[in-house]
Amino acid sequence: MAPTRPKHTLVSVPDELLTLILLELQLCDLLSIRRVCRHLNAISSGASVWRRLFEQSLGVTIPRPFFLPKTLKSASSRDIEGFLRKWHQYWRPVHPVQFFKRPIRCADLPEPITPNDTSIITPGGRWIISGYRDGSVWYIDLGHDPTSTTALEPQLLVPASLPDDTDDIQIKIALDFSSGESLGQSVDHHTLRQFNVAVVTSSSYDDPLPLNIDVWRVHVCTELGDPASLTLGPRLSNFTEEGDVALVSVGLHGRSVAYSILLDHTKCVVVVDWMEADGKGKDEQFTRWYLPLSRANSIHLLPEDQILTTDNSDNAALFNWRKDCPSSTLRPSEQDLDHVSPFYHRAMDQLIYFDAISPPTILRCCVQVVIPADEEAIRVDIPLGPDADTDSIRTISILKHPPYELAGRLRVFGHRRAIGLSGDYVLTVIHYSPEDGTGGNGSPTRVQSFEFPELTKLENPPDRLLYDEFSQRIVLIDADVSYVLTVDTSSIAEQ
Repeated sequence: MAPTRPKHTLVSVPDELLTLILLELQLCDLLSIRRVCRHLNAISSGASVWRRLFEQSLGVTIPRPFFLPKTLKSASSRDIEGFLRKWHQYWRPVHPVQFFKRPIRCADLPEPITPNDTSIITPGGRWIISGYRDGSVWYIDLGHDPTSTTALEPQLLVPASLPDDTDDIQIKIALDFSSGESLGQSVDHHTLRQFNVAVVTSSSYDDPLPLNIDVWRVHVCTELGDPASLTLGPRLSNFTEEGDVALVSVGLHGRSVAYSILLDHTKCVVVVDWMEADGKGKDEQFTRWYLPLSRANSIHLLPEDQILTTDNSDNAALFNWRKDCPSSTLRPSEQDLDHVSPFYHRAMDQLIYFDAISPPTILRCCVQVVIPADEEAIRVDIPLGPDADTDSIRTISILKHPPYELAGRLRVFGHRRAIGLSGDYVLTVIHYSPEDGTGGNGSPTRVQSFEFPELTKLENPPDRLLYDEFSQRIVLIDADVSYVLTVDTSSIAEQ
């Protein structure tokens, strides 16, 4: 009788070799293999396996940079799995929606600007940063616990830059969460360690003051290596531009700051190297790059000297401001600007939701930006790198005929989801498909609606919807910035 061969099974493979195999798996494979047996479940739960999966996913299936609430080194395998699931998977419907209200102690605060204009949630969902009518910038620490109901204490981040008796201040803020110049070691730690903020202020036409541009470094203080609080670092740049202008929008990336202004005869976007302009007054010379636009409702500075604009004629356009735009040391009022042709243009022929354009995301060597409008939302993929060809820019329709909840004022679009709150307090979440956003037919992958009847009982209705795609934190605030509502998104469905 021939001898029987010994049976070799996967679990008989040495653990060290199994770990090497698991290090090469994708998320869906890793979630599947743990169901085979207890031994594979134990091996696949190792922190080294999940850290490797996270690092391999960066820039491929998750953005680079990707912001975690704690350092990757201190995160457990369960933590990392939760971070990846939140990015990739659907929410389980809950009726009614659970939310947690936190009052804001605002007695000593200056009068806020409309939150739609100046309130920004930081990536990771920890802090809300807002501008106020005296030109100051404050922040609120939401903490790690989304179910907390304790009162919030605003903290001064950037002091007011204009005299106390200045009336009708214009203020715009822009934060840079993508460039190496701004983030420093944040990119390597995968947590927010520092960032830059531009604060642009001026006064009304009745008492015009020069446009004041400040760029500050903000440090994230840590406890045991994990983010804990914000503190103001050095002022990296301060310069002034001529006054008597209407300030429309502001952008910041790397060493470049851009501001869209309206003068009597000059309507343009100005791009400046803030390091070169540091210390210059309104009558001193510094180089400006000029992009003539009738009204740039939104401007997004992108890597490699690119700028994305939307205007009041519902056009979206891309320019290389350093190569294509004229430069001059003359002030805006002294310019007679000719038309500059974009290297990409999309006439939406519909109302662009310029206030809901997604933050630029870097995936697969492309900058991806979602541009929503009332009839369609598109994603623009802009290639990066020395071999990038502007002809290879892709425009993908990710959503046709958005639900009416997304046509209201309280809406936000991210890379994978869009969220809107209707006037009758129905929260709608749209999940785009992972690859092209449409599955080829212009329909969203999944639409979920959640009733929000408790909002009818609020004395001050929500005036701003904020959404952080890294933590999946949804936040509502009122016009007086007197409370924060955090929507419970903790129920993530397993695939």
